[in-house]
Amino acid sequence: MTSVNLIELMAQQNFYFWENFLKTKKISSNMITILEDNITTTEELEQVQIALLSSMGENLIQYFADSRYNAQQMKQIRLGLTHTAKERRTLVKLYCNPRFSAEQMEQIRLGIENGLNIPQLKDFANENLNATSMKERRETFEKTNQKAILRSLLKKLKGNEGD
Repeated sequence: MTSVNLIELMAQQNFYFWENFLKTKKISSNMITILEDNITTTEELEQVQIALLSSMGENLIQYFADSRYNAQQMKQIRLGLTHTAKERRTLVKLYCNPRFSAEQMEQIRLGIENGLNIPQLKDFANENLNATSMKERRETFEKTNQKAILRSLLKKLKGNEGD
């Protein structure tokens, strides 16, 4: 049986989208159950809608359609799953933790998207650090990595000059 609360949220958030999505059966009964059990605001439902519109699979939506997260946290997880290369998506699990604020999640997500390695990510993916401290550490690691890449490219170029 469909939750009255979910029906109210769907009608408030975007009736025509949900009407079409339900009519065309583009959503599974399992996903409806997840939404009924976890989504309590139109802002949270909007994150699910955006994911569905971008053809994100229900298996990935389940990462953030969780009552432990608020809409801003859901957004950061959704963005991480959307903008992170498939081979690095497992790293999004580093911040799938309701103890991280949305701002902290954003810093970890940006570190993943910008190619930081696992030890670097784990160094600043610490719930005891505030978002500003996390940002400072992330940016330091990114600059260090950028310098290492440039150093390597210059070294290769100098090595090829004799050819």
